Amino acid sequence: MTTVTKREPIHCMLDCYAWIIERAGFDSRPLYSGAWEASYDVSERGIAYFGEEIDPKRWQERMRRLYGAAVVHWCDYGAKRSANFAKLLGLLDDRSDGAFVLTVDLYHFPHAPRFGSRHLPHIVVFEAPAGGEWRIIDPYFSWSGGVSRETLREGFLSGVWLDSAAMHEAAPETAAELFREDIRPGINPLLGDVERFVREAVERSGGHAPPTLFESLQQTGVIAKRFGGYARVFRYLAGRDEEACAALAADVAALIQGWESFLLTIARIGLLKRAADLPALSEKLARLHEREASIREELLGALASWSSAAGQAVGHGGSSG
Repeated sequence: MTTVTKREPIHCMLDCYAWIIERAGFDSRPLYSGAWEASYDVSERGIAYFGEEIDPKRWQERMRRLYGAAVVHWCDYGAKRSANFAKLLGLLDDRSDGAFVLTVDLYHFPHAPRFGSRHLPHIVVFEAPAGGEWRIIDPYFSWSGGVSRETLREGFLSGVWLDSAAMHEAAPETAAELFREDIRPGINPLLGDVERFVREAVERSGGHAPPTLFESLQQTGVIAKRFGGYARVFRYLAGRDEEACAALAADVAALIQGWESFLLTIARIGLLKRAADLPALSEKLARLHEREASIREELLGALASWSSAAGQAVGHGGSSG
């Protein structure tokens, strides 16, 4: 029986990669470096966790740098979906040491919260052992179970193969390179994008929140879950310091909860049809920035200590041999 350990969701694609990495016996935590600033879509309709212009190649390249050339592309992105599904079926007998990572439409999958009600892209692991049951493993929702050919055909969008035999443990030196790229002071772009969208929407509506404002921003709650990457990376850096790891994890949980609280405030303003207090909303976002900035400082300190212990001299701006 394939099992999925229940833990906080972060990013559906990274969670799938991490599940396969861990099953192969390797440490997945370095993969989450930079998850807190993973791409999202901003348009006049709102802010969404997924968009047509978002390209997974950045994360696939990071996967290669950390764990080897494990991502195998087999989809023809210029072909029809039905042709790629037929190609998937043709590959099942030739794949044993690894798993498919598929992009699917959650509308068709009964385990999904929006099953049958909304078309949303999502990423899952798919396995089809010889002579065995077809299975979906969804680390993001901590779920695994059987899937019929018809359900998979209806929900399939695209996919890659992750070859476990091509994987190796992430070298600390490579992980350090990514950490130095990603762990830095600064304002998360999500803060500025949300504040700008709210201000412009309210100003266009004469000082009130338009009825669609909450719906336009609702997916920022999904994007905020990516801040969980801070806790994964910190635990990698802090090692056996359980007290520090627990404290940082609590700060990250409070940051994510703060974003959920902000969204509830937006929803309440819309329901009550009150004038939107833009300075108060900006203050809420400023407090979220302060909390995230504190978390980043903790990671910078942990990175410096970890690098020093590994025989490296690392400053906030880079490294020296």
